[in-house]
Amino acid sequence: MTTKIYVGTCSWVEKSLVGSFHSKDIRPADMISFYSTQFPVVEVDSSFYHMPSARNASLWATRTPPEFRFDLRIAFVNVDEPQVDIKSSASPAITRTVLYWRFYL
Repeated sequence: MTTKIYVGTCSWVEKSLVGSFHSKDIRPADMISFYSTQFPVVEVDSSFYHMPSARNASLWATRTPPEFRFDLRIAFVNVDEPQVDIKSSASPAITRTVLYWRFYL
Protein backbone atom coordinates (compact mmCIF):
# COMPACT_ATOMS: atom_id res chain seq x y z
CA MET A 1 0.00 0.00 0.00
CA THR A 2 1.28 3.44 -0.94
CA THR A 3 0.50 6.44 1.23
CA LYS A 4 0.62 9.96 -0.16
CA ILE A 5 1.50 12.85 2.11
CA TYR A 6 0.49 16.32 0.95
CA VAL A 7 2.41 19.30 2.33
CA GLY A 8 1.01 22.81 2.29
CA THR A 9 0.38 25.77 4.58
CA CYS A 10 -2.63 27.24 6.37
CA SER A 11 -2.96 30.28 4.11
CA TRP A 12 -2.09 31.62 0.69
CA VAL A 13 -2.95 35.24 1.52
CA GLU A 14 -1.01 35.81 4.75
CA LYS A 15 0.44 39.34 4.58
CA SER A 16 3.82 38.18 5.85
CA LEU A 17 4.18 36.00 2.72
CA VAL A 18 4.28 39.07 0.44
CA GLY A 19 7.90 39.83 -0.36
CA SER A 20 9.20 36.50 0.96
CA PHE A 21 7.01 33.91 -0.78
CA HIS A 22 4.83 36.03 -3.07
CA SER A 23 6.36 38.83 -5.13
CA LYS A 24 5.77 42.33 -3.76
CA ASP A 25 3.66 43.29 -6.77
CA ILE A 26 1.31 40.28 -6.76
CA ARG A 27 -2.41 41.00 -6.83
CA PRO A 28 -4.40 39.31 -4.04
CA ALA A 29 -6.54 37.57 -6.68
CA ASP A 30 -3.39 35.93 -8.12
CA MET A 31 -2.03 34.59 -4.82
CA ILE A 32 -3.93 31.28 -4.90
CA SER A 33 -2.79 30.59 -8.47
CA PHE A 34 0.86 31.13 -7.58
CA TYR A 35 0.52 29.19 -4.33
CA SER A 36 -0.92 26.21 -6.21
CA THR A 37 2.24 26.03 -8.36
CA GLN A 38 4.32 25.54 -5.21
CA PHE A 39 2.12 23.31 -3.03
CA PRO A 40 -0.56 20.65 -3.77
CA VAL A 41 -2.81 21.52 -0.78
CA VAL A 42 -3.85 24.42 1.42
CA GLU A 43 -5.71 24.50 4.70
CA VAL A 44 -8.62 26.92 4.53
CA ASP A 45 -8.37 28.17 8.10
CA SER A 46 -11.29 30.60 7.81
CA SER A 47 -13.73 27.73 7.20
CA PHE A 48 -13.50 26.94 10.92
CA TYR A 49 -15.53 30.10 11.56
CA HIS A 50 -17.74 30.11 8.45
CA MET A 51 -17.92 28.18 5.21
CA PRO A 52 -16.67 30.04 2.14
CA SER A 53 -19.32 31.41 -0.15
CA ALA A 54 -20.13 29.46 -3.30
CA ARG A 55 -18.67 32.36 -5.30
CA ASN A 56 -15.33 32.26 -3.45
CA ALA A 57 -15.11 28.47 -3.59
CA SER A 58 -15.78 28.57 -7.33
CA LEU A 59 -13.11 31.24 -7.83
CA TRP A 60 -10.57 29.21 -5.84
CA ALA A 61 -11.33 26.11 -7.87
CA THR A 62 -11.00 27.90 -11.21
CA ARG A 63 -7.68 29.46 -10.17
CA THR A 64 -6.06 26.15 -9.19
CA PRO A 65 -5.30 22.96 -11.11
CA PRO A 66 -7.81 20.08 -10.92
CA GLU A 67 -5.58 18.00 -8.64
CA PHE A 68 -5.16 20.82 -6.07
CA ARG A 69 -6.70 20.08 -2.66
CA PHE A 70 -8.46 22.37 -0.21
CA ASP A 71 -8.37 21.13 3.38
CA LEU A 72 -11.35 22.77 5.10
CA ARG A 73 -11.38 23.21 8.87
CA ILE A 74 -14.91 22.65 10.10
CA ALA A 75 -16.09 23.21 13.65
CA PHE A 76 -19.42 21.42 13.23
CA VAL A 77 -21.66 19.94 10.56
CA ASN A 78 -25.25 21.00 10.08
CA VAL A 79 -27.03 17.84 9.00
CA ASP A 80 -30.06 19.89 7.92
CA GLU A 81 -27.98 21.64 5.22
CA PRO A 82 -29.52 21.02 1.77
CA GLN A 83 -27.61 18.55 -0.35
CA VAL A 84 -26.13 19.72 -3.65
CA ASP A 85 -26.81 17.70 -6.78
CA ILE A 86 -23.38 17.33 -8.36
CA LYS A 87 -24.85 16.37 -11.75
CA SER A 88 -26.61 19.73 -12.03
CA SER A 89 -23.53 21.81 -11.13
CA ALA A 90 -22.83 24.65 -13.52
CA SER A 91 -19.16 23.92 -14.18
CA PRO A 92 -16.34 21.45 -13.48
CA ALA A 93 -14.92 23.92 -10.97
CA ILE A 94 -18.13 23.97 -8.96
CA THR A 95 -18.38 20.19 -9.22
CA ARG A 96 -14.83 19.91 -7.91
CA THR A 97 -15.58 22.29 -5.06
CA VAL A 98 -18.72 20.38 -4.09
CA LEU A 99 -16.76 17.14 -4.10
CA TYR A 100 -14.14 18.61 -1.78
CA TRP A 101 -16.81 19.91 0.56
CA ARG A 102 -18.51 16.52 0.61
CA PHE A 103 -15.22 14.71 1.19
CA TYR A 104 -14.31 16.82 4.20
CA LEU A 105 -17.84 16.91 5.59
